[in-house]
Amino acid sequence: MGAKYTKSQNRATQRYLKVNYDQINIRVPKGKREIYRSYAKALDKSLAQLITELLEADMENTP
Repeated sequence: MGAKYTKSQNRATQRYLKVNYDQINIRVPKGKREIYRSYAKALDKSLAQLITELLEADMENTP
């Protein structure tokens, strides 16, 4: 099987995420999440990456 992910590694990862990233939660209508994930996967991106890129592009194009 794969490498073991220790409790210490998990704590370090959680600490890193807390210091370096903000978390945004959104709600979407039932069934839409999978549609959005499939669309992102077709573009070879994660859903989070796709959403972030779309927001950034929209912000650049807004006067």
